[in-house]
Amino acid sequence: MNTEAILIACMKAYVGLAPWQTALTQDQWKSVMDLSAAHRLQPLLYEVLKDNASLPPAFLETLRKEALISNLQDELQQAHQEELTRCLNQQGIPSFFFKGSFIKNVYHHRWDRWTSDVDVLIPEKHREHLRDLLTDRKYQVIAYGHTNHDIYQSPHHVLVEVHHHLFSINDQSFYQFFLPVEGQMLSGKELPLEIHALFVIVHFLKHLEAVNGAGIRLGLDVYLVLKTYTLDTNPWIKAMLKDLGLEPVYEEAWSVITAWFDQGILKGGRIEEKMIQSGLFGTESIGLANQRAQHPSRFKYLCFVLFPNLNYMQGIYPALKAYPLRLPWYWIRRYIEALRSPLKWKKLKDRLGVKKQNI
Repeated sequence: MNTEAILIACMKAYVGLAPWQTALTQDQWKSVMDLSAAHRLQPLLYEVLKDNASLPPAFLETLRKEALISNLQDELQQAHQEELTRCLNQQGIPSFFFKGSFIKNVYHHRWDRWTSDVDVLIPEKHREHLRDLLTDRKYQVIAYGHTNHDIYQSPHHVLVEVHHHLFSINDQSFYQFFLPVEGQMLSGKELPLEIHALFVIVHFLKHLEAVNGAGIRLGLDVYLVLKTYTLDTNPWIKAMLKDLGLEPVYEEAWSVITAWFDQGILKGGRIEEKMIQSGLFGTESIGLANQRAQHPSRFKYLCFVLFPNLNYMQGIYPALKAYPLRLPWYWIRRYIEALRSPLKWKKLKDRLGVKKQNI
């Protein structure tokens, strides 16, 4: 078996709650570890390999640590989601949490599905209000006003993406019906499962065909959501995909996904090759790619990274709106804050007193 086939077999074992006991050589294990890291599948791999006698102890410990980190991060993200829910409800801002917050529930353990941030959707007119609320709570503005979502970082290093629009392939604005109705206090759990599932599919297809690629993990998201809630033959979802012009690529991708997680086999073809080579979200950082698109010259891009323009910095430091001439001082402040805030999980765990699950 080649490396890709081994990893797919392990993921099928995870879906079926079965350990994977096949013995491999040191070099084979190394290749599997590298590929699983590219797709952020280590917590799942730990579940199926923790009793495999041929797995070198050092590799097992690496997987165990990745599962622990994912567990700690999930605990922190859940705590922040609860805090944000209270804040939004108190201010009368309609919202719902989606993506990872919903998808994690279909995995055997929530921490099996690594998630980088907390995603919440609000009406666009509340963006500035929420920014003020979060900055008052010592959240740092990472990005504001440049895309369809704003990014914040909490004092505990949890990232929050605040969306105000959701887009499909080719930036065709759809999902306007996702925008919470004014006056309603919506949460992700109160949305119809069909809407959640449709977004999971389209999010996957967007990355697969319109961004930098979508890997094994995003395919597993689609599979587990549709199978867990028996929505793989849902007529409304199929009709929506047809209306959006996504039905052909979805059917092609779904045939690959079911071959992987139903049968544990490689199917071959363009979609499969692209998904395996993509890693988690493509071979290149999406954020970096977007900045390079705006600043094709390497020199201009470097200047933007080191000395962001006033508009960008005002999104991070609202006080600059009143005192724009202080921009150079805020560049220095930004450097100092970046140097002082490395993410160190052990210290973070000790400081917050987060209790690990039985990993």
